[in-house]
Formats: sequence, structure tokens, C-alpha cells
Amino acid sequence: GYEVGKRAQTQRLMTLLEETNIAQGDTFVKSDIDTNDEIENEVASILDYLNERQGHEYVQGLFPDLLKEKPDRYNIESNIMDALGLDYRHKWDRQNMYQDTQNTYKYWSINDKISLNVSGYDWHLKPHRFSTKNQEEQNYTFNTGIDDIKKERYISIWKGVRKVQSIDVTELIESVVSQEYDIKNNQVMPDKMKYDYESEDYSIRVYITNIQQDEDKVTRFGAAVYLRNKQSNE
Repeated sequence: GYEVGKRAQTQRLMTLLEETNIAQGDTFVKSDIDTNDEIENEVASILDYLNERQGHEYVQGLFPDLLKEKPDRYNIESNIMDALGLDYRHKWDRQNMYQDTQNTYKYWSINDKISLNVSGYDWHLKPHRFSTKNQEEQNYTFNTGIDDIKKERYISIWKGVRKVQSIDVTELIESVVSQEYDIKNNQVMPDKMKYDYESEDYSIRVYITNIQQDEDKVTRFGAAVYLRNKQSNE
């Protein structure tokens, strides 16, 4: 469970930094624009999670050339975010912010203490990136998407630069966010965050790893995706 949680949260962190143009390839560029509280708070939450469960050396290793001086191991999250041009807020301050906005912001995450059942799947997919490397290696990857007009939440599966499958996870996500929200008990059992998809070519298992909702609107969600190709032994 911890290993899956580590991979999922690390991938989510890098995706956030890429979306804000802070992560550019193998380098990190200090943000010179104002980012919203939602993004900063999620980055802070992920860094807290990784530091608590994997240790400060793992967190520092994600940013090997970022910090010019040896970081304070007890404040490594704020050291890193400051170097990235982001504001770090302590988790209690973040909770108070959510309460001050009358709980318009809600966040659910998968219970990482429970191991995920991924037996029989050959691929643990990484987030999709349009790149020559993906095209050459023909890797399976995925990305998440939200269509606010159609009110759909979906996961697209790619092989190289070709999209091979789209999976609608709207009903699964709605089943989670429709429950009464408790900020002190917002971890969800993996079976409640799981979706299995079968086609002629693929067996796919999706675990939704986190969901963000603001003013009753799902704004982001993360996933861990596992795949077996029924037509080959790759």
C-alpha cells in the first residue's frame, strides 16, 4: 500500500508542477506568476505525505539540484516550495482555510494503508506525455480529463502517441463525492475507489487516488491505472 501510495502521489506532484510550467523536462523553473491556493495547498499536502511516509531524503531526491544549501530536514517541504516559487502553508492552516470558506473545498484520498489488488496486470501506467520517446517506445500511458459541459470525468489510455481507449469514471467519482463529507475522515477504502474495465483487447483496473471538489464541482482527480493486453504477451 505504501509503495503504491508513494508512486501515485509522486506522479501527481510532478503532474501539478508540469501543469504550472515549473517542471520542464528534467529541470525545475521557479514560478514567477501567482498560483492559486488550491494548487499550492495540494503540492504542500503531497510533500507532507511523502515526507511523513518516505522521509526527507526521498523528498529531497525528487529535486536533486534545486536546493543550493542543505535543507532543514524538519522544514524541507517549505524549503522546496520556496525554491519553486510557491507558498507553503502548514496543514492546520490549510484546514482552517477550508473551514473559513464554509467547506466549499473538499478533498478525498485513497486509504494508502490498504494494499491495492493489482494481480494479473502487466502494466502500471505512467501519466501520458506527448513526446518522441513515447512514440518510439510505444509505452502504455494514461491521462485524466474533465468535461464540464458533458459533466463527464474520464481516463484516456494511450499507446505511444495513439489513444486506444477512453474510460468513463463519472459514476465512480460521483459515488464518492455524494457521501457526507468529513474533513477529519476523508480517506476512502480502495474498493470504493476502484473501477474495472474490460474490452476485447484490454483488461484495465483503475483506482481513483484523490478527488478535489470546490463549490460542488469536481476540479481535479488522480488515478493509478493497471493494464493487461489480452492480444499479446508484452
